[in-house]
Amino acid sequence: MPLLALVAFARYLPALADWMSASPSEAGYWAGPTFSWAIAMLDLGVFLSATVAACVGLVRGARWAYQALYLVVGWFGLVGPGVAAMAIAMYVNEDPTAPGAGACS
Repeated sequence: MPLLALVAFARYLPALADWMSASPSEAGYWAGPTFSWAIAMLDLGVFLSATVAACVGLVRGARWAYQALYLVVGWFGLVGPGVAAMAIAMYVNEDPTAPGAGACS
């Protein structure tokens, strides 16, 4: 689970570097900066914290850890297909901010 979390959240490093630069270049960011930051905060602030807590709880044998594990696994299992479906819909509708390296390239 820690490796899955690292892979899932490492994708934000280039985006965050771009967003915090003097002149961000990502078209998706300029289409909705508030939306981009809200999704990043949800992913990094809430679910990264929940993943770390679940991992620590499992290692320490906490009683609540399996419930946290179900939450995290459910999130990883549902958000991925949801984001892929959004990328496909953007591609089909010829959205100019559709991800170039997304599900349809």
